Amino acid sequence: MTQDTILMESLSKNETFAGFDIGSRSIELVVLNSDGPLRQVKTPTTFDPLGQCQKLMEGINGSRIIATGYGRKLFAQFFRQVNVSTITEIQAYALGTRFLYPEARTVLDIGGQDTKVISLSESGKVLKFEMNDLCAAGPASSWNSWLQLCRFRWNHSENLRSGPTGGYR
Repeated sequence: MTQDTILMESLSKNETFAGFDIGSRSIELVVLNSDGPLRQVKTPTTFDPLGQCQKLMEGINGSRIIATGYGRKLFAQFFRQVNVSTITEIQAYALGTRFLYPEARTVLDIGGQDTKVISLSESGKVLKFEMNDLCAAGPASSWNSWLQLCRFRWNHSENLRSGPTGGYR
């Protein structure tokens, strides 16, 4: 039985999970059971990601803990007394998407270090994923490439959120 299957079966039994995503710019925590999210927190990673994680761990009792992101192994080592499972970000996106949006077939993640596009099967399995190779330049360079591919023009000095009459065309 795969870890994905075990996690989905555990959710169907109404177990509570705490999921940590320790990224380069932020740390996200979601506590959920089969009814959905019970708690959601996003905090900056700062210069002390383990200190930030310690604060987020307060009040998490009896939950299965799963860590993902660039800091997942450090997190698991630091909190080894609570039996942390680690999974890749790709696995985490597939599981989360299957649970929250079972009809979704594509996931786009624009992170602090990279950008990922993940293709999912009807059962939520990862069919394929692509990750940018412009990490040193950051996701903004990746987005510039995507926008050019889609024939959008983007003035970097304008706000991308401003809509079709503003930042992108």
